[in-house]
Amino acid sequence: MSNTITLSTDMNTLYLIDDERAIPFDLTNGKGALIGTLAGQVTVITASTGGKTPDRIKMTEERKQIPTKGNQWTITYNEEEELMHVIGVVDIDGWRADGVEPACKRVLFDLRDRIVSIRKVGNSLELVSMRQQTKTKA
Repeated sequence: MSNTITLSTDMNTLYLIDDERAIPFDLTNGKGALIGTLAGQVTVITASTGGKTPDRIKMTEERKQIPTKGNQWTITYNEEEELMHVIGVVDIDGWRADGVEPACKRVLFDLRDRIVSIRKVGNSLELVSMRQQTKTKA
């Protein structure tokens, strides 16, 4: 059986679904969670509160802020491609008010050589995709 991930409907908790267990990770505690892969399976750990990146690793990052107010997002994992999809319906409040269908948006993260930090900050989900590169010595 393959692991997968999802968000709670209030987008405050990320769940790792592992062997029919739902393991919660609080996204509102300031730490958030780190998402990556191990042997092709999606994995999640609680992020640390700080500390330095080891000298042997150089991290390059890409930041995304996605608004949660009036929007609904979910996260899925495609095991075959090792891709994490963040898919959302935006402007739900506008849809309810004027009958116009809300737009659907997505953000894609390749987890083959990246990890993604996720935490809730105010009315947004902050996602930071980090590529690990080993420094080479001359």
